[in-house]
Formats: sequence, C-alpha cells, structure tokens
Amino acid sequence: MSVSLSNPAGRVYTILKAAGKGDQNTRMLEVWSSVLGGGISEFEVVKGLTALAEALAEIEVLIRSDSSLNHERYLACIAPIRNTISPLYLQSTRQQVVSSHITPEVLTRLEFCDEVLRKQEVEELLSEDDLSQIARSASELFDMIKASVKDYELRVMLLEAIENVRIYISQYRIHGIKGIKSGVQRLVGVVVTDMDAIKKEKAQNSDSIQRLVEFLTQAETVISKARKIYKAVKKPIGTLVGFLRAPAVPEERTEGREDGVIDV
Repeated sequence: MSVSLSNPAGRVYTILKAAGKGDQNTRMLEVWSSVLGGGISEFEVVKGLTALAEALAEIEVLIRSDSSLNHERYLACIAPIRNTISPLYLQSTRQQVVSSHITPEVLTRLEFCDEVLRKQEVEELLSEDDLSQIARSASELFDMIKASVKDYELRVMLLEAIENVRIYISQYRIHGIKGIKSGVQRLVGVVVTDMDAIKKEKAQNSDSIQRLVEFLTQAETVISKARKIYKAVKKPIGTLVGFLRAPAVPEERTEGREDGVIDV
C-alpha cells in the first residue's frame, strides 16, 4: 500500500520510514537533523518535532470526527509515534528509539489512517520549484521589511507574521499547504488590523508595501493551486491586494474598506 502526501497521516508515515533507515547506532539528533531538514540545528530539530506532534494531533482529530471508524484501533499507533518524536530522546540511538517504537504494526495502522484521510483531504502537492520560489520571496520580503519599514510596531508585527509563514514553508513536508495557508492568514490579519499604519507606510515607502502585495499575490496563487477546496482564497486576498495597490487617498475617504477580507 502506498501512502498519499496529501494528508497528515501519509506525511508522518513518510518521515518515520525515512527516520528508520540507516546506521542503528546513529543518535536521534543526527537522524532528525537529516530527515527534517538536511542538517538543521538542534533548535530547528525541536521545532520540527513540535510540528510532527501537531500533525499527530490533527490525525487524531480527523479520525475521531468519523463516527463510522473504530477509533481506538486506528489511533493505537499515535502513542508509540509520540514517544519516537519526543525531544527527550535526541541523544538516544535510532535502534533505541525508532526501531523499538515504530513497529510494522504501528506503520500499518498509520497506513490505514492515511487511507481514510486521503478521501477527506483535497490537496495537490507543490513542486519543488513552487516551494523554493515562495520560500525565497518570503525571505526577501522579511529582509526588506526589516530594513525599510520605519514604524517600529508595524515592522515588528509584520516580521513576526512573515517569519510564521517562513516556518510553515520550511515545515511543508509536515503540515502541507494548510500550514502555509494558516501563516498567510495571520499575515493578512496583521495587514487588515494595522491598515492605518500600512497606509502611512505606503505614502513614505511604497517599495516595501509593493513587495508585500507581490508576496500576497504569489501566496494566493500557490494556495489556490494546491488546495481546490480553498479557491475562495482568491477573492478576499484579491480584495486586500487591490486595496493596497490603490493610490493613497485622504484619511476621511478611507472608511469604505470591506470588513470580510481577513477571512481567507
């Protein structure tokens, strides 16, 4: 049975299979560093393991939402996987952790979860090119906002929201497009909440706001391409992008903004 990377069970299965391959005496810190990011730091490893724990929680919620299933039978795989991804075992070996907890039975039950969830989830995988492009755009936007936005509070809020998007992009193998969408939602929320500060910044520094517009447009395209169920994302982000692109107007004429643009 082959798993699907369009749902959290299939993604976790693929990561666990990769974690089980190799020298059994390798420390789990090195295993996860390689599997989750090709040589990332211990701090990044811990963030990745936290993301895996979130994916497990999502699997559990989705399986329990189907009343026709024997929940305990399907979810018997969750506890041993949680043990495997615990940061407490980073100094233990692959033999002590993965080989001891991720048995054929655990993987089979996870495959059954994947079989159920692939029928619920509607997601097309991003190409490596799409993923690298949006990652690069997010990093460029982060650097530009950091260097050029003059309003301190606005700069901090935008940087935090953009960094959140960057984290979800880096964890795409775990969260899928749903994670990127969540990060973009938060960024859109910051823009809408601080629209007055955004307008003032645009009047003084149109280049940074233009780069923000370009990134939101790119994110809209990527999300809509990957998740057919979220095609409605194009309208709210498009409305916001259109507003940001519009020429600056006097303060008393800006009350016409739509209230629904945050709901992406």
